Amino acid sequence: MPKYSIVLPTYNSADEIMQSIKSCLDINYSDYELIISDNCSSDNTEKILNEIKSDKIKFFLHDKILNKTDNWNRAYSYINNSEYFISLHSGSMLDKNIFINLDKIINKDTSLIFGRNQEVNNNNQIQKNRKLFFFLKYSMNNSNFTKLILSQPVVSIIGTCFRTKDFFSIGGWNNKYEHNQDTEMWLQLSKKGLVTYTPKILGYFKTNEQNITLLTNYFTRNLNFYYDKYF
Repeated sequence: MPKYSIVLPTYNSADEIMQSIKSCLDINYSDYELIISDNCSSDNTEKILNEIKSDKIKFFLHDKILNKTDNWNRAYSYINNSEYFISLHSGSMLDKNIFINLDKIINKDTSLIFGRNQEVNNNNQIQKNRKLFFFLKYSMNNSNFTKLILSQPVVSIIGTCFRTKDFFSIGGWNNKYEHNQDTEMWLQLSKKGLVTYTPKILGYFKTNEQNITLLTNYFTRNLNFYYDKYF
């Protein structure tokens, strides 16, 4: 039973998926696995996956395309024996010391751990970090975390760690929210235990036009999400 399961849902990501996979194989740790779930891609993703030779990797191919949230849930359904999930998307990468850093702060009271992400452009160049960040580790309860996450996008999905049993007890990603299923998940996990922030870099977030648009519209989307959820 691995301690960590990295989950990588993918769709038509042949041009980007290998850099994500390579980042996982370069991790300085042994007790983990990488689960890849392909959403019926029409490019060369299947060929690339079939050429990979690693005991760390399990991949699953499908003949039915699902919407984004259902595809995520299908990917996560293949894991039931690890202690923690780690989220990853095609094109983005994990830091090679992610599990060493997580091991230092995980405890029985923590349900969700998030840290810093650095941005990577389309040329795979790490961008200068223009965002201010808090340089000390801290933990929050549900009340304090709710106030924080509804005001600003502090939790990136890349490299975020959460307890497997808590994820399944919640029922997985909520299909009700097209763009805020991650925010909803973090809120639900915060009811299961403490939320802990680490100033360590956990992952590298691939920026593209779609991601930039989503981040730009975060405030409006979160207002709609907050209104729908609490009123």
